[in-house]
Amino acid sequence: MFKKSKLLLFVVVLMVTALVVGSAAAETKKKVEKQITLMFWQHEDPALKKATEKIIADFEAENPDIKVDYLTAPYTDYITKVMTAVSTGKGPDIFDIGDWDVPTYVSKGLVAPLDPSALGYASVEKLEKDWLNGSLEGFKFGGKIYGVPIEFNTFSLFINPEHFREAGLDPEKDYPKTWKEVGQVSEKLKIIENGVWTREGFDIPYHDPVWTMIDFAPILAQAGGSILSKDGKKCLINSPEALKAFKVYTGLITEYKTGNPNVGQNSSAQPNYDFASGELSMWIIGPWAPSTFAGTPLEDSYMVVPLPQLDDGVREATTVYSLGWMVNAKSKVKDAAYKFLNYSTKQQKYWLQNVGYIQPRLGWLDSSEAKQKPYLDVFINDMKKGKYMVRTVNFQEIGAALHRAVERTVLQGMDPKESLNTAKEEIDEVLK
Repeated sequence: MFKKSKLLLFVVVLMVTALVVGSAAAETKKKVEKQITLMFWQHEDPALKKATEKIIADFEAENPDIKVDYLTAPYTDYITKVMTAVSTGKGPDIFDIGDWDVPTYVSKGLVAPLDPSALGYASVEKLEKDWLNGSLEGFKFGGKIYGVPIEFNTFSLFINPEHFREAGLDPEKDYPKTWKEVGQVSEKLKIIENGVWTREGFDIPYHDPVWTMIDFAPILAQAGGSILSKDGKKCLINSPEALKAFKVYTGLITEYKTGNPNVGQNSSAQPNYDFASGELSMWIIGPWAPSTFAGTPLEDSYMVVPLPQLDDGVREATTVYSLGWMVNAKSKVKDAAYKFLNYSTKQQKYWLQNVGYIQPRLGWLDSSEAKQKPYLDVFINDMKKGKYMVRTVNFQEIGAALHRAVERTVLQGMDPKESLNTAKEEIDEVLK
């Protein structure tokens, strides 16, 4: 009798367990049947894509009711693809763009203001206090924040220490502190054999107006100049201060001949190719760059030093810029979008360790991952001296005008003042 009762009890337990498991499975199935699809677009980068896919997988595991539809495209195609899609009232729910394009998206009503409460904050002010100082300025307009950075960047000077030693220089002591020294040191670093360049000392980017703006902005600030007046209505690109900065920038190539525009293989898709391959000794780039050195001779043998300054600069200055996540104003799943942004921006240590991105939401600076990041102190110190580039809906047109000015002087030999006068005429037309 006892054995039968025990057996009966066992059967009952099995039945109850089955009912509980079945009920849980049914509930999970019910949730999945109501699954939300979140469309997420992002610019293409191998390291970024791999890390993002891991973040998405972990997010979906924690949120089985949300499916993230992830799409990437090469940056030059991507920026057009996103603007076209979002302008039609469709497109992705979340997408990333450079901070320089944020004014355009906001002015067209294409992006939604960030809801602080969705990220766990009672107000915009409290949200800002939980992020690196100034890191959200590139996404803030009229007291509202329209996005959060996926990466907060500055440009510092990367050097190849082996090239320095070969030239009889101590990379720890002899790295250039000023732009003039960049020219002088390059004379010892560059290699020209029988009229053929085999190594450049330093070069500037020629492939993209945005890169030109990022590189030129800190020198312009160091000289006390600006591209536009404070109200954004007047072009100041040919002011004495801007001309001084322009002569320093282009003079590295035209006067010091630190590099040769005809030998570099850098491109928007591979901006660090020449430096990583050992064909360029010094290069200005951001903290994400080392992730692109994998498998190259430079993978474990680069150094990062502070961005050079003007000998007689008005003040120390650097560039800061961000690529940030935005939420489509027409998205029908904004709550899910904010949930994903909240989750992603809390993975600061993962972004830093796997992509080299400085995700500026606080909570990682004292982590072991941060301590293991080479030269993080250099990047952070350069960031403290930086500010975002000119904020205008005409950024792309202005960048293109400056880029053409650089090409006229560096590639065609036009006088810097004449070239900037032409740029001013072009920008004035844009501002009308």
